[in-house]
Order: sequence, then C-alpha cells, then structure tokens
Amino acid sequence: MPECLTAEVTYPSDGLTLRGFLARPHDEQPRPAVVVIHEWWGLNDHIKDVTQRFAKEGYVALAPDLYSRVGHKVTKDPDEAAKLMERLQSQHALKDLNATTRYLKTLSCVDPIKIGAVGFCMGGTFALMVASHNSDVKASVSFYGQIPPTDSLKYLLAPILY
Repeated sequence: MPECLTAEVTYPSDGLTLRGFLARPHDEQPRPAVVVIHEWWGLNDHIKDVTQRFAKEGYVALAPDLYSRVGHKVTKDPDEAAKLMERLQSQHALKDLNATTRYLKTLSCVDPIKIGAVGFCMGGTFALMVASHNSDVKASVSFYGQIPPTDSLKYLLAPILY
C-alpha cells in the first residue's frame, strides 16, 4: 500500500475550474492541511513530491495549479517560465488560493481551522500574500520568495516563516 493517497482534483474559482494535486493520509480523520504553492515552473513533479511528503507526515496537502488560467503549463525552460509568471495576475492568484482553502474546508479529512500555506520562489511570495488576505490561513512559510509590497504585509493574519 502506498504511504499516502494522491489524486488530481478540480474545483471552482471565480467562474473557472482549477486543477490541483491532492495528497493525504489513508484515513478520513480530520487533519491539518497545507496549500503547497509552486514555483514559476508550474505544478511539476517536484511540487507533487513535496505535497506527498507533507501527506506522509500526516497532513492533507493540496498544490493548486496557478497556471490554470493560462493553460495548465509546466516548463523547465527559464524563458517560458518567466513568460508564464508575467501572465499570472496577482489578484487572480489570490482568488485561486482563496478557492483552494475553500475547497480544502469541504473535505471531511481536513480540520478546517488548521490550514497553512507554503510556497517556493514565486509561490513563496503568494504564500505571504495569502496569509495577508485570507483569515483561513493560520500559518505561512515562504521559501526564497520575494517580499510582496509592504502595504499588503501590514494586514498579515498569520504567523510567517521566511
């Protein structure tokens, strides 16, 4: 038996269908959840692996595809990654991250008052931003993300690790 269950999931956000990669322990016991936010490369195998590692430690982890609005792209080419990131609008990413936390709260295996976010590079920036705009996010970790504009950080609603 695999150490965790995984699934490709879809859920609504602002009139759009988002895709994501979900990993969780085998039981249905309500557990803390983590939103795993990808780098500019897209929802690649590395991010899926991180998501599974969280599940193996007892968390429900969901990595949303923030490029759902631009065609679900994944790349290894830095020039293409830069173009994808430029097309991603911050307000859309925040709407999609809010939709991700709403979706997690509908799952019986999630403790709805224990949701955090972790992000890498571009995703690290969004992890800080979602912690400033979404009271459902109770903790946030940013790995090598740029610090967002300070006017948004003054609204931080959760402890952060940067």
